[in-house]
Amino acid sequence: KFLLCNMQPIEKLFAFSEAPENIRWREERAPLGALCYLLNIIGIIGNITVLHIFRLRMPPSNYRVFIMSLSALDLNMCFIHLIKEFNRMLIIYRTFDDILETHVCAFGNFGGYFSGVPAVPIVLFIAFERYRKICTPFKPQISIKRSKIMCLVSVLVCFVLVTPVYEMYGVRFVKIGNVTATRCAIKNKYDGSVLPFVFSIFIFMSAFLNVIGIIVFQIKIRNALVEKAKSKMRMKNIKGASGTSDKATVNKTQSVEDQEAAKNRRIAVTFAIVSIMLVISFFTLTIFHLVKAVERFVSPTMEISKVEDVINEYVPDAIILNGILNPFVYFFTDNQFRQEVYKACGRNV
Repeated sequence: KFLLCNMQPIEKLFAFSEAPENIRWREERAPLGALCYLLNIIGIIGNITVLHIFRLRMPPSNYRVFIMSLSALDLNMCFIHLIKEFNRMLIIYRTFDDILETHVCAFGNFGGYFSGVPAVPIVLFIAFERYRKICTPFKPQISIKRSKIMCLVSVLVCFVLVTPVYEMYGVRFVKIGNVTATRCAIKNKYDGSVLPFVFSIFIFMSAFLNVIGIIVFQIKIRNALVEKAKSKMRMKNIKGASGTSDKATVNKTQSVEDQEAAKNRRIAVTFAIVSIMLVISFFTLTIFHLVKAVERFVSPTMEISKVEDVINEYVPDAIILNGILNPFVYFFTDNQFRQEVYKACGRNV
């Protein structure tokens, strides 16, 4: 009797979710759903590969710490969006509200923010570390231990900063045409409230200031690398014109310097690409959320069109593109990582 009584709500849930209208709407969303599943699975496989190779095959370095930190956040992001898409395709346009779904929705959005927001200050720390390494090589450099502390502090601080998300997000009722449906978004009770509005502005301004710092450091790094390349060419021309008695020693010294310069250029290029992709994807998300927060603060409404509903659901997913593409950036810019991937696949290099 106890089991039968407790199974009744589940039976109702599945009967409701399989209504003919819901099945038709699910078929309409199937291409978008399939694309989301595919992209997130690619991201999961790619970031697991990055974590495995960098943990076991790469020597300890600041570069290794930063890559593994970003990859762990990206992996978490892809897992969360995979679960989010499953829940999204289950609901479509039916109406359902219970305590479990509210908490699943809140936890998913909190996890998404928690995975995405720390990446911005971590990339800022990466730019700062590269600046110290390239522009001020004779000053004390950032140690591996300090790099780990910087990444950990970024995660812990952002964990505290995004805690309002768990309270703000939950089941939101919307009217799409003649259908009343539920969405995983900011709850209706916060329409016209200052909390989502202030929170969105705070996240946007924090990201904006971090990005300004990233751009400044990246410009200084680029200028330093260009100047070093020009200086090296001038030194080669001077040595070639004057001649030298110990060519073997000079060639050996130049070879070591060339390798170090090439390594610095490669790492600088890798993190420059990662930074650009993060800025694009993160600002797409934050600007969208800011616009929606202003809209719900100034003129809240439950009625939206089907097109607007699709935009509201899938535009925020732009944040995952950075995490999906990062493993490919490491593959094409890091020769050692690429060789280790080939070895893991059983291919000789």
